[in-house]
Amino acid sequence: MIGNRLDSARKYHQQLLLARSVEEYKKRETAAFMVRSAVRLIDRLSLASVLIPVSGVNGDGALAILASHSEEPGLKALYDEQGAIDLEKGKSLISKFVNDSGVITDDRLLRPIFFADLTQYSLQKRALTEQMALRSLYVVPRFDPETRRLICLVNYFTRDLYRFSEFEMGLLQTHAEMVESVINEIGSEHLEIRVLAEITDLLQERNEELQPFLTKVLSKATELIGADTGSIAIVEEREGERWLVVEDEEGNIIGAKNKEWLKKYIPPFKIGGSELPPEERSLTGYVAWSKQPKIIAHIEDEQRSGGFHRSMSDLIKSEIAVPIISGEELTAVICLNSLKSAYFTEEHKRILQIIDRLTSHHISDIQRIERLQNEVTRLQSDVAYKDPQVSSYRLGNIIGNSRKSQEIVEFINTVSGRSLTVLPSGARTSCRKQQSASPPSWSSARPEPARNFSSTTCTTSSTNSIARKSIRLASCR
Repeated sequence: MIGNRLDSARKYHQQLLLARSVEEYKKRETAAFMVRSAVRLIDRLSLASVLIPVSGVNGDGALAILASHSEEPGLKALYDEQGAIDLEKGKSLISKFVNDSGVITDDRLLRPIFFADLTQYSLQKRALTEQMALRSLYVVPRFDPETRRLICLVNYFTRDLYRFSEFEMGLLQTHAEMVESVINEIGSEHLEIRVLAEITDLLQERNEELQPFLTKVLSKATELIGADTGSIAIVEEREGERWLVVEDEEGNIIGAKNKEWLKKYIPPFKIGGSELPPEERSLTGYVAWSKQPKIIAHIEDEQRSGGFHRSMSDLIKSEIAVPIISGEELTAVICLNSLKSAYFTEEHKRILQIIDRLTSHHISDIQRIERLQNEVTRLQSDVAYKDPQVSSYRLGNIIGNSRKSQEIVEFINTVSGRSLTVLPSGARTSCRKQQSASPPSWSSARPEPARNFSSTTCTTSSTNSIARKSIRLASCR
């Protein structure tokens, strides 16, 4: 059984790696087609290329060549040999405008920028001007407007000192927009469908308790994004304050976590923002407080600035957290970590937000059902109690075996998929008011009907449609 599960997990991992390779190939081929069309569109263009932000082995930021084209094969070969552009400050021309996380830091690059003569600038790749004799460069950035993180940088080179006309610049800007669409759309739809399919399969499984379900969700999310470790924390209220809990003090998992060797024990994190002292701050606590996702590209920078990170391992270099919200209610926070700096992207955030939308109601439903099951267990215990000072429980029998009590049990059995024992005879002896020295004997007299009742309303939801049903439980005061 365990061997079959391992084989299944191994196959899934291989399929995911293959899918990513296919998507990367599609992006490269389509981007290559786009830059080829640009070079053929404008006669004076000698070479066009598309650069995308990547993270190196040591977490160093760079711009890698996704695709390039020149009508001269030798020129293209020389350009591709130059490799990625270093984004460390001062290492390259582009590093003056973009930091090593791929985020635009100079407002001049928020719009297309023209370099009339490359020989007048300090370049990392001197071969661009010396061996390839490239002179003018028109750079069109495509980026996320909220974070200013680059999606791609499209370069258009000429070998002559040449200034593009307004019409030509308009064509190249439109062309760059199309390249961005290629990068965003190819593969992302396939990955989104995979996320939907994987999580939907989990939602179809019945009789799932909360902790195993969260563990499966975390495993899928970690695999899809390629994170090194992660956790899901559940919201709990303790002494009037809200906390995020992954495991209790005894090490029992309440939420979910993987790669325990990286996170041996995760203490409760207090929910809050900048009002918390630095030693109580955490990314998950901040995300729960703000109800907004957040990415920390460089853990060390966040720690130095007194930001929102609680270190569980010195090996972790970057992390991302997304709240799981059902309606207006925050139920949990999912947090993923990487051993590489600047690993997580806006695409990763979008995947986690999809998982949030798919699972939030289901998690909330499971929590309600588990609370109902706990209430039934408590009710059974209370009803089964027999006070030795009470000589007869005929009135209790009426309550314990009443039609309404049976409806409660049948309803909870239906929504929870769990078979519960019918409420036992007897009564919850809040009638312990009768514990006087000489309690009345009801065995020889016709019992009086119960007149005073209190009511409790329980609400639950089914997984597929949040259908609400209120039930009232009558009990002797």
